[in-house]
Amino acid sequence: MLAGLVTEGGIASTAIDALRLGYKVSVLLPAIAGNTPQGHRDTLDDLRDRGVTLLERI
Repeated sequence: MLAGLVTEGGIASTAIDALRLGYKVSVLLPAIAGNTPQGHRDTLDDLRDRGVTLLERI
């Protein structure tokens, strides 16, 4: 489960690396933030398409 800053940077790269290593990856949406609203949304769409679970709460 990932939380932190910046969706388009650290969150995305960590999630993608974890997926490549075979981990199931979840991102806690209330605990992340992006540089821009559009970049944040686009990155979340990409992560969802790659198989990352996006969670509103745990």
